[in-house]
Amino acid sequence: MNNNNIVGVGNYQYRLIENWGQIPNIGKDLKNNFIVSGVACDSRDNVYVAVRNLPYPQTLSGAILVFNRDGKFIKSIGENIFTTPHLLYINSNDEIFYTDATDHTVRKISPSGKIQMTLGGYTLGEGKRPIDRFKTISPDGKPFNRPTKIVEHKTTGELFVSDGYGQNRVHRLKPDGEVIVSWGETGKGKSQFELPHSINLDNRDRVFVLDRPNNRCQIFNINGDYLEEWGNIVSDNEQILSSGEKGPNDLIIDEQDVLHIVSGFGKLSLISLNGDRLGEWTPGPSHGICIDKHGDLYLAMLRNGEGLRKYIRI
Repeated sequence: MNNNNIVGVGNYQYRLIENWGQIPNIGKDLKNNFIVSGVACDSRDNVYVAVRNLPYPQTLSGAILVFNRDGKFIKSIGENIFTTPHLLYINSNDEIFYTDATDHTVRKISPSGKIQMTLGGYTLGEGKRPIDRFKTISPDGKPFNRPTKIVEHKTTGELFVSDGYGQNRVHRLKPDGEVIVSWGETGKGKSQFELPHSINLDNRDRVFVLDRPNNRCQIFNINGDYLEEWGNIVSDNEQILSSGEKGPNDLIIDEQDVLHIVSGFGKLSLISLNGDRLGEWTPGPSHGICIDKHGDLYLAMLRNGEGLRKYIRI
């Protein structure tokens, strides 16, 4: 094997699979004019890919595309429902959780593609751009206003949502969507956000929230009490963060309790649950990330037309 094709850091070494998961023609010329915004794997190592049509925000449509482990296209979900597909999460029952960053909704979808639950909602109003016409039906501080990601507690089934582009809040919900507690406000201090872009839980019931423009990860207990934060997720050089889109975008926690954080700047950072920096490498600007049970890595790339990358762990 040519070592020049190997990427990664430390024990996390990968080989890129070229042209994995070719995007089919679906909807509005999706094959040639799309961006991949999120990715998640189910228990059978099928790969679910959130795609949105471009130009955005002039065009509001997209879908979730499903591939098998070898990259063969299986089916699509939601091409007549979604407006701005964002990040994805799949639980142990292979139920899909999806956030829509325009129509203010969070959806739970069965493995067969049936919508099981829709939370939030919108009314249509005036606006110069289509994205501005979708108005949340929720009052300030309540879910949702352009949410970014939802994850499920593995034991209780409670839902945690970063809520996101329209307001700087985090919500803890009962499985049916009833609010238990919400926290957060706009700012740069403790329990404040400029854009909570992704969220996840560890096995100690700690809530990790990526605060993208502030280039940090804040950590809370499940009641929303601030515990600590990790700053400079992407780099110590603030010049590269002149655009908030270059900050941390998504995070997952692998079976070794290592956080993997991808960013718009292009770095993939590895951090232990204790906050120790284990290393970083540079796959390129990425919006979403998942790891399958084989340890293979999937990245939702930000570049128009590039789509999804698969890296086999070696």
